[in-house]
Amino acid sequence: EANGVRVLDDSYNANADSMLAALQTLHDLPCAGRRVAVLGDMAELGPHTAEAHREIGQRCVELGVDCLVTVGRFARETAQAAETAGLKDVSEFPDVLSAVAGVKKIVNPGDLVLLKASRATGLERVGEALRAAS
Repeated sequence: EANGVRVLDDSYNANADSMLAALQTLHDLPCAGRRVAVLGDMAELGPHTAEAHREIGQRCVELGVDCLVTVGRFARETAQAAETAGLKDVSEFPDVLSAVAGVKKIVNPGDLVLLKASRATGLERVGEALRAAS
C-alpha cells in the first residue's frame, strides 16, 4: 500500500487462465475506491494471442473492473473488447514507460490496483513507481 492505494503486483507471468484468476481476486477483495486493472501483454500464446487478449478485455467488464489500463503490443485488443462490452474508463499505453506516468495520474487513494502481465512487459515498474510515490 502506498498513499492509500493498494497494489496487487502479479506482473511476473500471465496467460489467459492466470489473468482471469487475478481479475477474480480483484473482484473479490474489499475496496473503498475503484478496482483498477493494469494489464499488459500475455506472451507465448501462439495463434490465439489476439483472441485471448480480447477475451480478457470482455471479462474485465463481467468481473466489475472500474478502470482498465492496457499496456503493450496487444493493448488495443484488450481495451477495445472492454469498451465494446461497456467499460467507459479505459486507457491504452504502448509501453511501460508511458504507462508509469499515466497510472500515477489515474489512481486515487482507496483504489485497489491489479498489475498483471507477462514478465517481458516490465509491468513491475508501474508498481515500483506507485510505491516510490509514498
